[in-house]
Amino acid sequence: MDDVVSDRKHVVAVEVDTAMYESFSCIDATGGLCAAVREIPPGDGYKVLRIRYGKDYMAIKVQADLTSGWILNEQGVALRARTGT
Repeated sequence: MDDVVSDRKHVVAVEVDTAMYESFSCIDATGGLCAAVREIPPGDGYKVLRIRYGKDYMAIKVQADLTSGWILNEQGVALRARTGT
């Protein structure tokens, strides 16, 4: 439970349109074989719900508007500490 609380102390800034997937498994083993649920536009302050790590990647579950989903931490995506909490 502590790791969930720790994860939620972050926000994500996105510099480019970024694919969002419904399930972590779309990022985990398949390398993105699932279709993206949507693209999230550039912006700062997407709420982090969960962070998961694989061998060569970090996946972040974010809240974007009324949709939540998983994005891959890659170039153009920055994880930051949430301020004011």
